[in-house]
Amino acid sequence: MKKKKTKKTNSPKTARMLKSTEDIAEHRMEETALKDGEGKFRLLAALSPVGIFFTDAKGKCVYTNERWQEIAGMSFKQALGEGWNKAIHPEDRKLVFDEWYQSIQGNRTFNLEYRFQRQDGVITWVKGQALAERNHEGEIVGYLGTITDITRLKKTEEALLATYERFRSFIELTGQLGWTTNPAGEVVEDLPSWRMYTGQTYDEIKGWGWVKALHHDDIDSTVQIWRKAFTEKNRYEAEYRLRRHDGVYRYFLASGIPVVNEDESIREWVGTCIDITERKKAEQELKRAYGELDDRVQERTAELAKKKEELEKEKTHIKVTNSLLELFVQRMSLGDYLDSVVKIIQQWSACCCVGIRILDKNGNIPYEASVGFSRKFLKSESFLSPEKDQCACMRVFTGKPEQQDLPAVTGHGSFYSNNIFEYMNGLTDAEKSRFRGICVQSGFKSVAVVPLRYRKEVIGVVHLADEREGMVPVSNVKFIENLSYMIGGAIHKFYAENELRKSQEQLRSLTSHLQAVREDERTSISREIHDEMGQSMTALKMDLSWIKDKYSDHVAMYEKTKAMLSQIDEIIRTVKKIITELRPGILDHLGISAAVEWHAAEFQKLSGIPCSVVISPEEIVLNKELSTNIFRIFQEILTNVMRHAQATNVDVLFEKRDRRVNLSVEDNGKGITNEQISDPASFGIIGMRERIHGMNGEIRIKGVPGKGTSFSISIPVPDEGPHGTDFL
Repeated sequence: MKKKKTKKTNSPKTARMLKSTEDIAEHRMEETALKDGEGKFRLLAALSPVGIFFTDAKGKCVYTNERWQEIAGMSFKQALGEGWNKAIHPEDRKLVFDEWYQSIQGNRTFNLEYRFQRQDGVITWVKGQALAERNHEGEIVGYLGTITDITRLKKTEEALLATYERFRSFIELTGQLGWTTNPAGEVVEDLPSWRMYTGQTYDEIKGWGWVKALHHDDIDSTVQIWRKAFTEKNRYEAEYRLRRHDGVYRYFLASGIPVVNEDESIREWVGTCIDITERKKAEQELKRAYGELDDRVQERTAELAKKKEELEKEKTHIKVTNSLLELFVQRMSLGDYLDSVVKIIQQWSACCCVGIRILDKNGNIPYEASVGFSRKFLKSESFLSPEKDQCACMRVFTGKPEQQDLPAVTGHGSFYSNNIFEYMNGLTDAEKSRFRGICVQSGFKSVAVVPLRYRKEVIGVVHLADEREGMVPVSNVKFIENLSYMIGGAIHKFYAENELRKSQEQLRSLTSHLQAVREDERTSISREIHDEMGQSMTALKMDLSWIKDKYSDHVAMYEKTKAMLSQIDEIIRTVKKIITELRPGILDHLGISAAVEWHAAEFQKLSGIPCSVVISPEEIVLNKELSTNIFRIFQEILTNVMRHAQATNVDVLFEKRDRRVNLSVEDNGKGITNEQISDPASFGIIGMRERIHGMNGEIRIKGVPGKGTSFSISIPVPDEGPHGTDFL
């Protein structure tokens, strides 16, 4: 069977048709791929954090994404063509165009940092990059580029640069050589100050080349110190000699610290070098001088130690003196003062026994204060007399040392011995008989007796004793001698104050007595005037009335007797007034409450000043003396108000509570001054105070200028008698 012949289809025309069909299909595929790529690119450009732009071969903009428009501050239409040039900062345009041109000529990537300036004035630093786009023939058909906002980075760089410049300026100002190295101690950055000083080049100092400027004898020790600091990640500090650019070596102190990362690894080392040549020279000079001074110091050591001891003693002496001065100004009894003095002296001297003996009125010298002495010793010594008993301490009182005493007596008249046993053994039996020997019998080796003087008179002694030897050195004795006048003065002060206090008490007692006598005399006089003169005036008035009535028809006699009766009435009123002023009968008959109310009413009648009185309870019962004193004080207060206060109102409160009687008088006058209150010529106030002091009471006087004066008196009420009434 014959095969059927196939018709050939590879004619030229057919081939061309097939080729055309294939080209059309491939072109359609490329268009589809291109459209897909453009879509993906536009999506990517919209999401990109950097600005993206396309230009044609002449640099005219044909595309920008939204991020580019945001940075430039212009729309897509404004950026087309050459419009994008306006977004570049005016000062940076030439730089950008020059770099663009050079990148084209050099067939390299455009890469430059420059500024954009928007129309609202906002400036943005960007990093611009662009690549040329070429066709199949290698011809440039356009440029694809990006801009990245690096404003924050630039500000950080500027801040770091400013910090670096400040640091470098500070280093230069202080004359130091600043340096930095990598973690291994190798120089990787330029050190201008180091190079300027040493004359080395940057290539010469790189790595460990900087050590070549050190003195060869110092290199090994410096490297060892560095390795130790590097290992321990600790501060690096070394002294070495550094060669200056003129070949002269000078001493430097190099200090550095490691700068660590968050993982505590060392990022770099930072430090300075300080010229200490002058200091080293000074140290060497000091070392030489030290050798010379060492001998002198050794010579002065003993002297300084002695001086220190003296200063310590002086410091202690000042402390003791200050303590005694503080006692001197404190308010205390003589016994408390002397007890404090012997304790201070004991603590300072370290003697176990210290006592103070004072000459009394009987001529004896008892221990008024002591510490450490046994009762037996004090009993045997407390009633001795310098005039009758023989001993060194007695002769200190009299100021008449005997021949055997002289080796142990100071110029001030003190007797002291740091070994009384040896001292007594050196005396004859006759000389020993001039000592009582109680201190020796009591086992005291160290004994001192220092006179206490007021002016030149010996009024007592300080007695120190201790069973140990050497406890009363002459320096201690002399210090107590210096204190003796202070202690003697204080004792005299206590005696003087005691005498003054007794005198004041006697004066107050006398004043109270005189006031009582005066009140008695007033009472007696008022009674006599009332009984004698009052009765006589009454009788005379009765006789004249009889004559007037008897001879009423005798005109002349009638008128005369009438006038005489008027005179007698006036005399009787005057007599009553005198009797009242001497001693108001209401005080004796009706009591203090009625007397206060009556006198307030009389004051208001005489002065015209309203005077209100409040008494609580209504009837206050007091003894005669207390009633009289309160009434006289009340009289004196109202007299002062009437004479001086210029008041228009007076308020009186008289009360008894809590076993005290209180009297308060307040006026609204001009107010008494402090000077008037304390004026020694204010006898009325002084008299009130004396009366109140005699009754153990209190008085407070207060004046406010323009507002008035207040008197407040508070007096304790004596205990009541067995029948419920107060007694004297």
